[in-house]
Amino acid sequence: MADARPNIILITLHDLGRQLRIYDADLPANPNIERIAERGVVFRQHYATCPLCSPSRASIITGRYPHSNGMNGLTHRGFALNPDEKPLAEYFNEAGYHTALYGFQHEAEPHEIARLRYTEVWQPEGKPWLAEVAPAVARFLQRRHDRPFMLAVGTAEVHRKFKQSFNVPVAPDAVKVPPYLRDCPDVREDLADFYGLVQVADRGVGIILDALARCGLEENTVLIFTTDHGFAFPRAKSTLYDAGIGVVFLLQWPARLRAGEVRSLTSHVDVLPTLLDIIGRSIEERIQGRSFLRLLEAGNSPAKAVDAWRAEIFAEKSWHGNEYDPMRCVRTARFKYIRNFKVGWLYQTPLDIKRSLSGKIMEQERRRPRPIIELYDLINDPHEQHNLAGAPQWADVERDLATRLERWMRETGDPLPDRDIPWPAPGKEHYLNNMDCPMPDEIE
Repeated sequence: MADARPNIILITLHDLGRQLRIYDADLPANPNIERIAERGVVFRQHYATCPLCSPSRASIITGRYPHSNGMNGLTHRGFALNPDEKPLAEYFNEAGYHTALYGFQHEAEPHEIARLRYTEVWQPEGKPWLAEVAPAVARFLQRRHDRPFMLAVGTAEVHRKFKQSFNVPVAPDAVKVPPYLRDCPDVREDLADFYGLVQVADRGVGIILDALARCGLEENTVLIFTTDHGFAFPRAKSTLYDAGIGVVFLLQWPARLRAGEVRSLTSHVDVLPTLLDIIGRSIEERIQGRSFLRLLEAGNSPAKAVDAWRAEIFAEKSWHGNEYDPMRCVRTARFKYIRNFKVGWLYQTPLDIKRSLSGKIMEQERRRPRPIIELYDLINDPHEQHNLAGAPQWADVERDLATRLERWMRETGDPLPDRDIPWPAPGKEHYLNNMDCPMPDEIE
């Protein structure tokens, strides 16, 4: 008897955030990505566990927070999953699936990719742009599959540098400048280059979608489109503001789910348990996320899902590049509470942003003292510009969120605040706290 379990395709773009017309009607169209939204479920309040590449992606594939799975920083800086961590592909191998990785990954060093447990790995010779990865995925889909597959697709888009010869032109005058960036020609040019690269990625997504339909696999394939964290602009990537942790999350499964949306809070830590739930596998106790399958199936109409499914989500940051920048946050439907464990500037700027047009323009804006506690009313202040911490009228909210955050840290074994999280690269201490001194083969 044929195996009726669905195929799984997980497409993860780089540094996209929610910079799509699906989430903001004033942004450029992305017709192929919008095809997924039209046939699938749009998650309106989905968040990364960390605003950095490796830790965020590690949460997707383990269902665990970075301080729990060991990925407290970037892989090429020496961080790695704990030896006993069980990655996504291993669960699916055990379930009898064929597992494959096509394109980019940032959860293991290249020479240690076997730790991710994929039975098949395809990577291009050069940079994994979707223009190369997508046709390879199409060829994979055209093969005869005698059992269901789990396919992870990763791409270089839309990581900096944005200005590429193959970009689709976007006029600087037509872009929307977020309130936390300065509206000036250099920032507009930077944004235009970014959206030009998003258009390139969208074309690659179209190649995959067309191949999925052409091969007759679309109906019974769970296709997820997401990204690791916020886009690479000041006060976004590498911060715990919503611009840093808010991410696109689209899920399509035509055979079982109607199009709709989920407005409940969900997290990258919930992805693995949901996929295990979908294929009928038990969810191991070590997994810290929760399956949101019932949100998808509520009345077979995701728009009717109960908004109170998650009372809050949590996110964290420990290391980015060679900079120790420990912070933790809890976010509810209305409020954000951030605890900063190190004195410094208001936010740190990764090298890829610092060297950009926007980074140079915004350098002085970030050079303000960082408060220990930040509290934001996200309904009235969605861009987190007005810190309410310490205000008497918000004392009860601040106290409640502090209690929630401390409880989560304790229950998940977070070493903070009792001790620092060390940098796992002995002998290279001269790189510490010097953001202008890049590591070899710098990839932020």
